[in-house]
Amino acid sequence: MVTITVLLRPLLFASFHFTCLGWTPCPQSVPTVSVVSRCPSTEKEWISAAGKKNCRALRKSQNCSEDGNFVYHCVLNQEATELMEVCAPIWYMAGYCARFSIADKRLINDPRMDCTDFVSPCPRRFPSNESYKYQMCYNKIYEANTYINDRAKMDVTTIALVCLLAFFGTTTIVLLILIFLGYKKHEFCVSSPCKRRGEKEDGTHAEHIIIPLRPIVDDTYDDVI
Repeated sequence: MVTITVLLRPLLFASFHFTCLGWTPCPQSVPTVSVVSRCPSTEKEWISAAGKKNCRALRKSQNCSEDGNFVYHCVLNQEATELMEVCAPIWYMAGYCARFSIADKRLINDPRMDCTDFVSPCPRRFPSNESYKYQMCYNKIYEANTYINDRAKMDVTTIALVCLLAFFGTTTIVLLILIFLGYKKHEFCVSSPCKRRGEKEDGTHAEHIIIPLRPIVDDTYDDVI
């Protein structure tokens, strides 16, 4: 019994160590937070995203955990309304979807999102940096984003349709007005024949009157002569 206790002591200490790290605020994590539309879904994607985030560069400047424990995470925000990438110490989750609280400056266990009840459940204990294995935690966010994108596309389509209908409606009204004015003019000319330019009242053409030109006589010149 003593031997078993001695063997288990390092494991218990390690578990306590990780748990304490999770409960300890880490101010250095907050500036690394960035909202994203999706999280990695495979180990390969996680490694790629971790390389881009480059949390390794901050390991020496942070004092929240040991160097190797300050790693890339992609988790829910505290309200579970957005996904965020953050550099933070590893914390063992107690069967809940990993969330990061900016107010608490750390990862949190929140019983409101128990991932052990999902169709593809998570284990009762898993490290926070392996959250990508439990995509059910992100499904609500993905569904919300899909709805927003579909709604935005629908709004754009509706606006385009309204503009098109307005254009055709305006064009139709203008054409109808022109047709109406043309008809009225024709009706007026039928009931009261329109005179053309140069016509008399009886419809005959007016004769051109030729006015003879006379030389201009300068009276002053005559007086001088």
